[in-house]
Amino acid sequence: MQSVFAHDPADGGDTLLDHGGAVGLRATIFADETGAETPDGTPLSRITDPAGILHDIGKATDPFQSYVTDEDATVSPHDHAPIGAVATFAALSARGLSDRDAVLGFLAVALHHSDFPKRESPLHYIDKTYIGNEDKRESIRSVAEKIDKHDETRRVADELCRRAIDGELRWQQLSSVISSGEVFDEIKEAIRKSPVPGVEAGIDDEQLSERHYAAFLHAWTSLVLADKTVTATLDRETIATARRLRRKTVKETIEDKDETSSLDALRNEAHDMAIPNADRFATDKSSSVATLRLPTGLGKTLTGLDAAFAIREERDTTGPVVYALPYTSIVEQTADEVDGIFTECDSTDPAFTVHQYLSETITERESDEITVEEASAASLAAETWGADIIVTTFVQLFESLIGPTNSRGLKLPNLSEATVILDEPQALPETDWSLIQDATAVLRDDWDASVISMTATQPQLFESDDRFNTTALVPDAERFFTAPSVQRVRYTFHESVPESGSQSETPLSYERAAATLIEDTASNRSAMAICNTKSSSRQLIESVHEEAESRNISCRSLNELYDSLAVDGEANPTPTQLLTRVQQSGVTEDNGLLTLHLTSRHRPIDRRRLLEVVGSLGATDLRVVFAATQIVEAGADISFQRVYRDYAPIPNIVQAAGRCNRESESDRGTVTVWQLLTASDLTDPTEDDDAGATTLPSEQVYSDLDQLEATTRALTETGDAESVVGLGNVASNRINLDAVDEYYDTLIDRGVGESDSSPISDFDFAELKEYSLIDDESVDVLVLKTEDEREAASEIRQDFADGEYDEARSRLGELTDRRVSVRVQPDQDEHPIEASLDTLGPTQVFVLDLSDEEDARWYGEIAGVMG
Repeated sequence: MQSVFAHDPADGGDTLLDHGGAVGLRATIFADETGAETPDGTPLSRITDPAGILHDIGKATDPFQSYVTDEDATVSPHDHAPIGAVATFAALSARGLSDRDAVLGFLAVALHHSDFPKRESPLHYIDKTYIGNEDKRESIRSVAEKIDKHDETRRVADELCRRAIDGELRWQQLSSVISSGEVFDEIKEAIRKSPVPGVEAGIDDEQLSERHYAAFLHAWTSLVLADKTVTATLDRETIATARRLRRKTVKETIEDKDETSSLDALRNEAHDMAIPNADRFATDKSSSVATLRLPTGLGKTLTGLDAAFAIREERDTTGPVVYALPYTSIVEQTADEVDGIFTECDSTDPAFTVHQYLSETITERESDEITVEEASAASLAAETWGADIIVTTFVQLFESLIGPTNSRGLKLPNLSEATVILDEPQALPETDWSLIQDATAVLRDDWDASVISMTATQPQLFESDDRFNTTALVPDAERFFTAPSVQRVRYTFHESVPESGSQSETPLSYERAAATLIEDTASNRSAMAICNTKSSSRQLIESVHEEAESRNISCRSLNELYDSLAVDGEANPTPTQLLTRVQQSGVTEDNGLLTLHLTSRHRPIDRRRLLEVVGSLGATDLRVVFAATQIVEAGADISFQRVYRDYAPIPNIVQAAGRCNRESESDRGTVTVWQLLTASDLTDPTEDDDAGATTLPSEQVYSDLDQLEATTRALTETGDAESVVGLGNVASNRINLDAVDEYYDTLIDRGVGESDSSPISDFDFAELKEYSLIDDESVDVLVLKTEDEREAASEIRQDFADGEYDEARSRLGELTDRRVSVRVQPDQDEHPIEASLDTLGPTQVFVLDLSDEEDARWYGEIAGVMG
């Protein structure tokens, strides 16, 4: 045996000694950049260096070397991570580190190719998987014996041990204690609970805390990122660009905006007030979260971005700016806005990353780990968040801190000293507040990050937790909410809303709601209704068509007109093309009605272009009825004179009002709140109408913490009325300020955000592994409408077949906005669509080709993807 390799030399793989040294060095660089320490005061680099050197020691066997160099081999002869974990524990113990620190190193190596295990604690995992598992112990002994069989493998193992801690551990010693079982007894002693109360005999579960969890995340993710990027031969610049975008660019964008109205003057005043406070926040060690509360339309995006750059500049740090949002739909919109600010780069620039769940392409349901064979510079660079500014989702951010998968954890080493913007944090589920608070505390304390929470409806997410001292970037928010130019809407409450509690005795039928919308457009020309479920929004838009037909009104669907262009060969028609088709449809200002229906079941590219068309129609006198789900509630740049909102928590109502009279097109727009009747399930092509559904749409979505009852109480107390119906017309500032604060006060009084413990503070592997910000499992569907898209999908399949993973990933990334996520119901093992559609190569992306008759039954022009 001439050399011992970590990976196939024919593919440029390094020797085991070179690989171990490179991974140890890079993992140490990552750990040093964060400045992280364990709770026992040990710099993480003292753990990651030996862990990186020893993590692959189990590959120094004859069978594994045959596997590494055999291009036809598909199954590893043995798991190399366990003996690497044991070697790391022995090395750290020999170095004199505490038992707890040695256990952290053990875990980082044991899991460097895995996700969190299904055990309730790391100590329980080690005990049951290693110490109490004779098969695992025998497997580790067997690997040690194989290493001892050859002089060269034994020499390499000895050199790895020597390098790990400067000669204080040698392979002969390690092999001996593995063979005798002594090392397993030492690990057992380190994790066993004390048999005598008050007497410490090793460490136990209660000695672990969120600080140990954070230290584990640092060690584990630094090792995993180092291993993957060294293997993929990616240099440091590729995984963390040194290029920094200029704050001056943001300031110039703000200064270039014309101050031609009182609203513009307010925008500039708010910005000028926020930046000095951002500077003070940056140097105030007692303040941990900055808040920015401004009415919709006062430029929170630009002010928030400039505040983030100002904080980074004042702190003199190099961490990225992370801009996190609740929905993928507004990620796209915000990314476009950032593109427009930083004209020197776009989303393909290393300094700018747009990362949402749809960018994860080669994944399995159980794990979304990117394997070495599938790794590419583009995919790893995106996963690692090595850019200067990252536009992403709450899911990506918080699920990377709360029990991340092996792949999602890759971004954590680059989050050191980050400035994180949480835009629209009211969208974070109140049921998850406690865990979100813990994750934010870890981000602040262990990654030295700064956080800005900004929205028009500021929740008391951080104010309710004693660990956070908040700084208001605009302290006098009330002055902006009560300014005359901001009073763009009035609120009215329909007789169908609850008089008390959460459910009306007389919810509104879809027929009556449709009649109201049609009558409204006769004078106001445009009306939007936001519904709580996809079934509800679809039933409403279909009722509008039926009501229009009964009144002899010509009614055309923009969804159908849009898709008809694609059928006619116009691939993904532009707004201009669709407006031309509208003119050809026979709908005129004097005769006819246009409808639009949008939910998350429509492709992102279609939603974006249809919303552009709706914006353009505002300049005409065409009658338009738009029904949608909450997908347009926050951040969508559209404006209607009349907005209707199905009963929902106050923050949702206020966000919906942000789509009304947005640019002060008239003196006052009107937001009407009603409560809609139960909807039939019209989305499954395999089922008839769901006549058994009895729960109102509002209660289907908002029932966890009695948010609707809290809304009813807050509204009546704010309006000093006996019931919500009796409120009459209400000025916007009464709802946007007083009712919002009353609503959150009610939730806080009920204990929202309070918890004696959490999976983070308990370092509970099992609960952390199961956590998801989106409760429901989903299936990704690639919808192909045009020949160009079908050809692209065919090329992706061929790239996968040819082993061209980089090219396949790149092509699939270009089709991200043709993909839709479909929820798997809690009582389903899999979605029915999975049995009907084929996947795209080795991915878990299902292909819905509208040219295929069988596939097409899962798609409706108005409904989008069904099922």
